[in-house]
Amino acid sequence: MKWTRSHLVFAGLTLIAATNAVVLAGVAYNRGEVDSQLKLSERELQPAWTHNRKENSGLAMQLRWRVIGTEPADGYSIRSGDFGNYRSPAWLDRAKMASLGFDTSKPDTPETDRRTYRGELDRDVLLVLELDGQSHRKAIEAAIAEAGKLRATGKPDSVKLADEIVPIENEANSRVFAVDAGLDAGALRAKYPDRSRHAIVRGRVGPTGDYGRTGRNTHGGQISGIYNDDIHVPLEFKPAFEGATAGTGNSLLSSTRARYEATVQFGKRLEPWIVQAAKLKAP
Repeated sequence: MKWTRSHLVFAGLTLIAATNAVVLAGVAYNRGEVDSQLKLSERELQPAWTHNRKENSGLAMQLRWRVIGTEPADGYSIRSGDFGNYRSPAWLDRAKMASLGFDTSKPDTPETDRRTYRGELDRDVLLVLELDGQSHRKAIEAAIAEAGKLRATGKPDSVKLADEIVPIENEANSRVFAVDAGLDAGALRAKYPDRSRHAIVRGRVGPTGDYGRTGRNTHGGQISGIYNDDIHVPLEFKPAFEGATAGTGNSLLSSTRARYEATVQFGKRLEPWIVQAAKLKAP
C-alpha cells in the first residue's frame, strides 16, 4: 500500500486519539477510588517550575515535602528547615533498605561499598507522606532549640536569626514529611490508617553510601524523588492560586504573599488531583 499524505494525517490523528483515550482511561481509573485526602496550603503547594511559563497557559502546583535527616545532632538547617541531608531521612536505615530489596549484607568497607551497594540502581517504592504530624513537631522543637543556641551567643546577627526561624517553621515551611517506605500498599495503609493525615505515593529510593562521622558505611538510603508531585490545576480553580510564588522562609512570612488552601485527593493509582481550592484572606 502506498501511503499518501492523507493516510499519514489520518494515522497521526488516530494515534493521538488512541493515546488520549488511554490517558483519560487511566485518569478515570485513578479517580474511581479515593485512597487519601489532604488539605494543603501555600506552604505545601507552590507553582511548578517550567521552561517557558509565559508560553504555557496551563498551571501546575508542585507538592513540597521534607525529611528529618540522618544526623539530627548536626542541628537544624535554618535555610531549608531540614535536618542533615535533605533527601536522606533517618528512618531509611540499613534494615529499611534491606526490606526494600537492597543488598545490605556486604562488609562495611569503602571498596565494597563503592563496587556493590552504591552501584545499585534506584528502586521504585511506595512512600508515606505525613501532613502536620510527629515529624513536623520534631522540626518545630528543633527550630526552638536552635533559636536558643543562637540567642545564647549574644551576637546581634545570631539573635536576629533566632527571632526568625521559629516563625518560619511554624508558619512557612511545609508540614508534609516523608516518614516511611515499603512495597505493599495494604501493609502501609494498615500501619497509617488516617487517610486525612497520611498519603501513600509512588517514588524512588537509592543507596547513599554515606559514611557519616563513624567512617563506616551505614547502608542507608535517600529519596530520589516522588512521582506525580506536579499537580495540574483545573481551570475553575486557577483564580485561587493567583499571585502564587515559590519560596521558603521569610518569603512565605510576608504579609503580601498569596494565601490559599486546596484539597488534594490521591486515587487508586496513588496519583493526586485537586478537588477544591480557595484563596484565603491574610491574617
